Amino acid sequence: MKETPQVRKSLHKPYRYDNTNRCNRGDMSLFLLMIFIALITIFGFLVIYLTIHLSLYILGISVVVMIVAFKIYNTFYHRYYRILKITEQQGKNENRIYYAVQSCISYKKLEKIVHKGNATWRNVKSFYNDSGKKEAEAFFDRKTIENKGSDIVISQIRKSIHKPRFSDKFFEKNNFHVSTLIVPGILLGIVLIIISLRLLILFIPSNMFLFGYLAMYGIIIFCTIVVYQLYIRKNHRYIRLIESTVWQGRYKETSYHLQSFISKKKLEKIERKKDIKWKYYEHHEFKPNISRKSAEYYFDKDTIEKKVIEEVL
Repeated sequence: MKETPQVRKSLHKPYRYDNTNRCNRGDMSLFLLMIFIALITIFGFLVIYLTIHLSLYILGISVVVMIVAFKIYNTFYHRYYRILKITEQQGKNENRIYYAVQSCISYKKLEKIVHKGNATWRNVKSFYNDSGKKEAEAFFDRKTIENKGSDIVISQIRKSIHKPRFSDKFFEKNNFHVSTLIVPGILLGIVLIIISLRLLILFIPSNMFLFGYLAMYGIIIFCTIVVYQLYIRKNHRYIRLIESTVWQGRYKETSYHLQSFISKKKLEKIERKKDIKWKYYEHHEFKPNISRKSAEYYFDKDTIEKKVIEEVL
C-alpha cells in the first residue's frame, strides 16, 4: 500500500515577518511584493510630468491596489511543506541518499495538495549527513507544529550603556526589519523627490527655483536634527536575558537571547510595569547555540560601564 505523503500547512501565512521570532525572516513572497510595488510605481512615473494632479491620483490608487492585492494574497494563499527522501545514483554501486524539505504556495486546500500532487514545489533546505532524516523531520516540525516551549527570564532588567538610535526605536516599535523596507524606502524617496521638484517648477519662478529647493530641504534637515536632539535622544534601551525553549514535535532546542524595550521612562517604572511588549534584541555577539555563561557575559558587557583603574608605577 502506498504511503500517504507527509504534507502539512505552515504555521504562518505565505508572507510574515515577526521580529519576536528569530527563525522567521521573510521569503520569496517578499521579493515578489517588492517587484509589484516597483511596477506600480514606475507606471505612476510615466505620467508624473504630464500633470501633477493626475500623477498624484495614480500614485494614491496604486498604493491602495497594492495593499488590497497583498491582503488578498496573504488571506487566500497558504504555504505547505513536505519531506523528500532523495537517492542519487551514479554508476553501478554509488548511491547517495539525502533528505530535503520543500515548500509550495497555493490557494488549494491541504487535501488537494496531498492527493493531486500538481503543486510547484521548491527546495527550502537539504540535509546530507548521517542524521539527515532526523534533522529534516525536526526542521519540518518546526515549520508546521505549534511551539509548546516557553521563555524564562534569567536576569534582572537593566539599562543598556548604549543609546538607541531612531532606526532602533522605529524598527522595534513597529516590528520591522531593515530588509523589509529597503525597496519601499528607495521608491518612496524617488516619488517624494520628483513630486517636490514638480511642485517647485509649478509654483516657484525659474530664477527662484534653486533657492527654494535648497531652502525647503534645509528646513527639513534642520527640523529633523532638532527633533532628534530634543526628543529621540531621551530614549533608553532596557534589556533582559531570557532562556528560550522551543519544542515543536521532533524539534527541541534551548537557547539564550536578549530582549529589548525602548522607553523614556526610568528603570524603576519599567521594573514595575507588567504589560511590556518585549522585542528580540539582535545583538551582534549573540551567535546560535551560545552558552549561558557567554550570554551572561555579553549581557553584563552591554549593561555595565567598564571601569579603568590607572596606577602610576
